[in-house]
Amino acid sequence: MAHRYNLYIDTYNDSETLQNEEALQRRKTMLDELQVDLEKCLFSYGDGEARLYLIETIAQLHLDPSTKFAKYMSVLNQSNHNVEFERALLKLLCRKKPKEVSKIFASKYWLFQNLFRRNDKYITQWFSGFSYSGIFTKGARAIESYVFRNRDIIWDKVMRWDSKRPITPISVSAHRNLFLHLNVVKTVKRLLKDDNFWRSHEWQLCLESGEFISINTDYFSEALFKIYERGDDYNYLRNLIEDYIREEEHENLCRKLTYHLTDQELKEFVYDIIDQKSNCRFEEYFISLNWNRFNELLLYNSLLDNHRIKVVKTFLEAEKVNVDKYVINNEENRKMDLMDHNAARLHYLNHREEKRKIRYMLLEAFLLNVRLKHCNINRESMEVLFSREGICFEEVLANSQNKKKKSKKCRKPQRTEEAPFIGWKLGSYLSNSPTPGKRKRDGVSDTIYNPSYLPTHLSSVLLKQLYKDAINVNK
Repeated sequence: MAHRYNLYIDTYNDSETLQNEEALQRRKTMLDELQVDLEKCLFSYGDGEARLYLIETIAQLHLDPSTKFAKYMSVLNQSNHNVEFERALLKLLCRKKPKEVSKIFASKYWLFQNLFRRNDKYITQWFSGFSYSGIFTKGARAIESYVFRNRDIIWDKVMRWDSKRPITPISVSAHRNLFLHLNVVKTVKRLLKDDNFWRSHEWQLCLESGEFISINTDYFSEALFKIYERGDDYNYLRNLIEDYIREEEHENLCRKLTYHLTDQELKEFVYDIIDQKSNCRFEEYFISLNWNRFNELLLYNSLLDNHRIKVVKTFLEAEKVNVDKYVINNEENRKMDLMDHNAARLHYLNHREEKRKIRYMLLEAFLLNVRLKHCNINRESMEVLFSREGICFEEVLANSQNKKKKSKKCRKPQRTEEAPFIGWKLGSYLSNSPTPGKRKRDGVSDTIYNPSYLPTHLSSVLLKQLYKDAINVNK
C-alpha cells in the first residue's frame, strides 16, 4: 500500500539520525543492488534503448551557435571518417537544401539517365507535368521546349502518342493540350538514347528547383555521398554543409545524426558540450560532469525525468529483477527506511565528488518511482500518505455529463451517484508551480495528477528537491 512509503520531501536536521553509520550502510547496499538490477534490465540485450535516451537528452540541450557548429564539424573533420554520419548528413542536405544541391547534379546527366532506366514510375513522376491549361511543369516543360526546338530532326523519332495517329508539331503548337496524348514513358525511353537532351539548356532549367531529388532521395543522397568522397565540387559542397549546420536547429541535427556515432564518438561529442552554470537545469548539470565511463553515462541518463517512466515500466516487467526486495511491508520498516534515506542524504549531498551526488539523487528518485508504481496506488492509501506527510491536496471528480431529464409522466426522484474520480490537485510544493511555497499554507495548484502518473511526478519532485539541497550545500 502507498501509505507504507516515504516521499522524503523535507530536509532533515536531526544529527543523531543523520550520523547513523549503520543506516548509511544499509542504504548504500540497497542502492548498489538497485544499480545492478538496473544494468541487467537496461543492458541485457545491448545498449540501443539507453543510447536513444541519451540522444534525446542531448537534443534537448540549449547550445550556443558556436558550440553547436564546432561539435558537428569536429565529427565531420576527424581523421577516421564516420561514413554513416556523413551519409546521414548529406541526406539531410538533400532534403533541406534541394535547390542548392541541384547545382551539383545538373551537369552530371548520366545520374538521371541511370535513374529513369531503373523504373518507369520515376519517369511518370517527373515527366507527367502536361496540363489542359498549357502550363507545363518539371520534365514535361523540358520535353516540350527541346523537341520543338529540334522538331525537324527528332520529332518523328522520339515522340510516341497514345492516339491512333501521330500528332504533328503544327497541331500541337495550335492546341498545346494535345500533349496530354503523349505516351510519356515510351517517349522518355527514346530520349534516354539522346545525350544532347540531358545536356541541353531545357533540361538544366527544369532541375533548378531541386524538386527532382524527391523522386528518390536515397538515390540522390548516395550519389552526393560518392561525389563528396571523390572530392568533386569540394569547395561548393563544403560551404553548403557548413551553412546548413549553422542554420539548422541543434535538436533536428542531433536526432538525425548522433544516432550514427560510435560509443567513443558520442562520448566525445558530449564532452564539454555545455558549461556548468549556477542554477542550471538538472539535465545540463548532469551532462556537464563529463562522465568517463560510457556505460555510466547511459545508465544514469536513463533515470532522468524524461526517460524514467519508460525505464520503470521495463524494470517492473523484467524477469531477471526481484522487485519485492525493494518493497516496504510494515510501519517499522517504513521508519527504518526514512532513517536510512536521511543518513544517505547527508552523506552524499555533502560529498566532494559531484558524480557520486548525481548517482545518489537519480537512484533515490528511481527507487521512489518503482515503489509507488509497484504498489498500484489507490485513492484511499494515497490520501493517507498525503495526510501523514502534511501535503495539502484536493480530490478531483469528473463532471457528470449525461444527466437524464425528468419526463412529465415520471416525477420520481432519481438517485444521485458520485462522479468518477480523476485525480488530485496538490499543494504548490508538489505542483509544477514555478515558485513553490511552503506546504499547508499555499493551498493547491490547478494541475490535476491522476493515479497512474503520480509516481513519476512525485519522484521528479524528490529529484528536484535533492538537487536544490545539493546546490545549497555547495554555497
